[in-house]
Amino acid sequence: MIKEALEKLIIEFPTYDVKEVFPFQNSPLADFIRQELPAIFSREFNQFPTLVWRASPGLAQWADAPWIAVAADLMHQGIQSGIIWSIAVGLL
Repeated sequence: MIKEALEKLIIEFPTYDVKEVFPFQNSPLADFIRQELPAIFSREFNQFPTLVWRASPGLAQWADAPWIAVAADLMHQGIQSGIIWSIAVGLL
């Protein structure tokens, strides 16, 4: 499932030259990145219940590369503390 999700991201994420053509607001792809992508990773790594997954297509506009990050929620703090590993999908 992770492979398919990342393939979807690579195929559908707007390239730099055409980002203005693809609206960011109410975008199904942006919603997929924010909501479904972290859920997919969480399900695939469910043997590690303390991992917290987050993903972003950008903040108010398309980023040059979307990202997904994971943090160990050992102290029930947010994604902003602790050690974070991230994957940026480069689309150049």
